[in-house]
Amino acid sequence: MENTFTSEPTTNTITLYRELFSQLNLSKYNSSQLLDLAALSAEQAEGLCHGLMLCGDLMQNKPAPR
Repeated sequence: MENTFTSEPTTNTITLYRELFSQLNLSKYNSSQLLDLAALSAEQAEGLCHGLMLCGDLMQNKPAPR
C-alpha cells in the first residue's frame, strides 16, 4: 500500500474509515479475511447508528434555548 499521508486533518472518522477501506485491494484477501472486514464495517455502522440515536435523544431531552 502506498503512503498517502497528508498533513491536512481528515474531516471526520467516517471519511477516514472510507479512505482507508478504499485503499485495500480486496482481491488479496481470502473469504475468512473478507468476513472479518465485513464484521468490522458492521461494527462501525452500528457505532454510528448508536451515536446518532444518542445525539437525537440528547436533542429531544434538552431543546435549544430560544
